[in-house]
Amino acid sequence: MPEKDETTIPAIPKIKNKFFLTIFIIFLTFFLFSHHRNLIFVFFKIKRKWSIL
Repeated sequence: MPEKDETTIPAIPKIKNKFFLTIFIIFLTFFLFSHHRNLIFVFFKIKRKWSIL
């Protein structure tokens, strides 16, 4: 029994971290696309500058 508890306890926070991280990424991308479309164009401009360098 104690062996099972040791394996399940550290696995739960990892799943939660991945879950919240994915939600954060989705929210961030949605926020950027809906409210800050200019930032996307700036990002592509920066990408072009980096490709030139």
